[in-house]
Amino acid sequence: MFIILMETIEQLNEKIDMIEKLEDIELKSKSVKEVKTEIKEEKEKVEEMIQKISETKAKRHKKYKNMSLDELSKLFDEEENLQKKLKIYEHIVYLIELTKNQLFEEA
Repeated sequence: MFIILMETIEQLNEKIDMIEKLEDIELKSKSVKEVKTEIKEEKEKVEEMIQKISETKAKRHKKYKNMSLDELSKLFDEEENLQKKLKIYEHIVYLIELTKNQLFEEA
């Protein structure tokens, strides 16, 4: 997901560079408006991702029930889809909280 974001930023920078080279004022103005709209859309997507990440809490997911922290970490690193990555993260946090509670309850 983050690689796609970086590619999008590069594409927008290329478009901006092309706009700077334009001599026709009307075409330049139209192109600036289009790029501005694209930048706004990308900003909204990033803000949505940030909100989803900041709202992430410990949560048990049946799909990852029998997996170890190492397996989940590897799966997290390999996953491209943000939604699936967040679910894996939620389950990792759940396991960490569970382990922490067990350790401190036994002491």
